[in-house]
Amino acid sequence: MPPQPIHPRYMPLDPAEPQTNHSSIRVLRTSDQALFLASKIPTILTKDVKKDSTTTNLASCILPTAAIPLSLILNHPNVISLVDIIQTSNLEGSTSQCSPYGDIIVWEDMTAGSLAYLLPDPSTYPAFTDHNAWHILAAQNFNRFSLPESLCWHVLKSISRALLWLHYGVKEGGKGEWVECDEDWQTVLIMDVSPNQIWFKKPRGEETYGECKLGGFGQARVMQGKGGGVEDVDREKQLYWLPVSC
Repeated sequence: MPPQPIHPRYMPLDPAEPQTNHSSIRVLRTSDQALFLASKIPTILTKDVKKDSTTTNLASCILPTAAIPLSLILNHPNVISLVDIIQTSNLEGSTSQCSPYGDIIVWEDMTAGSLAYLLPDPSTYPAFTDHNAWHILAAQNFNRFSLPESLCWHVLKSISRALLWLHYGVKEGGKGEWVECDEDWQTVLIMDVSPNQIWFKKPRGEETYGECKLGGFGQARVMQGKGGGVEDVDREKQLYWLPVSC
C-alpha cells in the first residue's frame, strides 16, 4: 500500500515511523519528491478572550501571524530553514486530524545528522565539581579520539555566522562585507547551542564537509525578560546551556 499523504503537499517516507511532540519524521513533497523533516505542533489550548473560554487551539492563534516573521528570522544559510507550515486543526471534517499528524511544521532535511553523532555521550563526562578529571580531559593526549581541525573550524565558522545573525541581524553580503539587515532587530537567543542542535548536510561535488547549520529552537526566546537557569535543565544540556540570565 502506498504511503498515505499527511497533507496534499506531503506524504511520510515511512508511514510506520512514529511521531510525537518531541520528534520529527521524514516526508516527501508530492510535487517534486524532495525530502524534508516534519515535526508536530503540540496541541495546546489557550484562552479565547472574545469567547471567555479555553477551547481555542494555540496554533490557530499564532500561526497566521507568526509564519512570515519566523521564515524571515530563519532566513540564513547557516540556520535550518523553515519550509512550510501545515495547519489543519481549524478545518472541518476528517482532514482536521490529518491522520495521526495534525498541525505540522516542515523543515529542510539535514541529511548527514548532527555533531552529537561524532562526540562521546555526555553521560560519560565527569561531574562539574571533579576538577582533576576535567584537567585530565583538557590535557594533550595524542592517543585520544579527536575531530579533524578543519572540521572544528568549519563548525565554528558556520555556527558563529548563525549566532551573529540571530543575535544582531547581521549577515555576510555578496562581496564579503557584513550587512545589518534590520535596525530594529530583536536578539534571538537559542539558549541551547549543543552538538544535538548542530547539523550537517552531505558534501556535494568536491566539498570536504557539507553545509553546517544551527537548529533546535524549542528553547529559543526573544531578548526580553529573564531566561531560565542552568539548574532548570537536564544534565546533558547543562554542558551547553547559556550560563547567564538573559
